[in-house]
Amino acid sequence: MGNIVVVNAIALTRYAFENVYKEMSALELSVKFGETLSDVEKIFIFTVPYLRSSIEKKIKTRALPVEYRERETWDLKLLIQEMGECSRNRENIFYFYGDCPLLEESITSRMYRNHLRYFAQYTFADGYPYGLTPEILNVSILSSLEKLVSGGEEPVERNSIFSVIQKDINSFDLETEISPADTRLLRVSLTCDTQRNYIQTGRIISEGGVNETAILDIILNRQELLRTLPAYVAVQIIDGCLQSCSYCPFPLFGGDILNQRNLMSLKEFAEILKKVEEFADDAVLALSLWGEPALHSQIAELLEETVKHKKIYPLVETSGIGWNKDTLKRISENVGNVVQWIVSLDAHERNLYKELRGEGMEEALHTCDILFSLFPGRVHVQAVRMKYNEENLETFFREWKKRTPNVIIQKYDHFCNFLPQRKVTDLSPVKRHPCWHLKRDLVILLDGTVPLCREDIKRNYILGNIFEQELSEIWQEGERYYLEQLKGIYNPLCEKCDEYYTFNF
Repeated sequence: MGNIVVVNAIALTRYAFENVYKEMSALELSVKFGETLSDVEKIFIFTVPYLRSSIEKKIKTRALPVEYRERETWDLKLLIQEMGECSRNRENIFYFYGDCPLLEESITSRMYRNHLRYFAQYTFADGYPYGLTPEILNVSILSSLEKLVSGGEEPVERNSIFSVIQKDINSFDLETEISPADTRLLRVSLTCDTQRNYIQTGRIISEGGVNETAILDIILNRQELLRTLPAYVAVQIIDGCLQSCSYCPFPLFGGDILNQRNLMSLKEFAEILKKVEEFADDAVLALSLWGEPALHSQIAELLEETVKHKKIYPLVETSGIGWNKDTLKRISENVGNVVQWIVSLDAHERNLYKELRGEGMEEALHTCDILFSLFPGRVHVQAVRMKYNEENLETFFREWKKRTPNVIIQKYDHFCNFLPQRKVTDLSPVKRHPCWHLKRDLVILLDGTVPLCREDIKRNYILGNIFEQELSEIWQEGERYYLEQLKGIYNPLCEKCDEYYTFNF
């Protein structure tokens, strides 16, 4: 029995169709890769109607027969079922996405040899950057995977197959190809799905990264190529709060936060959105840099404006206090389940909550109930881990886990020694690496000022002003600080920072 290739082309973006290497697109290169694989008899492309014609224009005469499986919508169960249909009377499936131009033949050959030698049901690579290797499935595993998929319409994601296997991992025969150099910490994605990854992949290719050895060498030793575009943008939309939290620096530098109510206008916010979209194409946009977003008189309008930009994904971090139910209902109706919510609670016990945050726990819990009902699966509850609440955290975690899987335990931030040291333990890496926030975050204050990062509360390192300059100019200004860190050089602020290894959405 032979093998088949399944190319996931369900949600390809325009970057998958743009030339990236030798006048070929990522889609063309991925299908061409499929044709080189051992014992493959046919290539199946899973897609949706609106992409079919664009794919066909790129995938013309091929060395192997190509068949399309087209559905209006896909979920994980349907994906596995279709794999089963396509692989009847065959032995193995090579599965990968159609936006991966650098799928590597030599690694895949090793994977396939071990897959056969050890009678594996599933073979994958670990430690390599995503997009360098396929997954290999023996068709015998599919019926078991289908049973493990939850009942609802579980979305198809890049790690979906392995995530299902993890639910009962000891029931399967797995084989792993381990990378000679672990690149997971760098979170490199060799894909053409976003402008960010398209630029990064193109840079690696232009430096000669077209095989396993060269790609790993470039990723590890040319990390200046990996800073491309901002992925996370935090915006301050108001300068007031309803709580003066004991561990937060904002009450110490932000003025009379309990009474002041200066806000960013809808027009100014719309200008930021336009510039972010034009420059970065896609990003998570947090409306919660400093201040309580519930206090903004046009918070619903701001979120409605955000979702007009289809690739800008809103995130609201809130105390859960000050919200009007009608406002939340309007957001639910007009914005939908695109917005993500983080409710900062910090304690399960009421006296501790009052000590850390002040009054308002009952209202915050009531807001959680409303958010859970209006935005299912999109609400996170959060506690900052510090000496004052360490003994309470396990209860907090366990009790909230009964209601939602989305529980965040955030490390304490002393803001470069601006606040007292309250962390419970040191989580920093043994060897320091360049800051994630300099690499992928952008911070915008109420007046449009862009400081180096969120830690720069004294505004000692200003990159520019988004209302006065192009975003590309501001982003470029931040690159020198990232390049300095690659050389082990840290300015006085960064030298004291303990947030460089944390990672936002």
